[in-house]
Amino acid sequence: MRTRLTKEQKKEEIVNVACKLFAEKGYYNTTIPDIAENLGMSVGNLYNYFSSKEELRLFEKSKIVDFPCF
Repeated sequence: MRTRLTKEQKKEEIVNVACKLFAEKGYYNTTIPDIAENLGMSVGNLYNYFSSKEELRLFEKSKIVDFPCF
């Protein structure tokens, strides 16, 4: 049986994938649908965690020690 992630753990997973895509494609060329697709989740579900790419970036910056992406 698969273990369910907490909301905070899922946010961290989303940020990790987003950072990888930002590094590969650039921040402005990466879309929310790109991030959702790489996570195997729907765009609508991703919006349950972050309302925008900017919010995702700001969340990452607040956790810069854990996620050195920007």
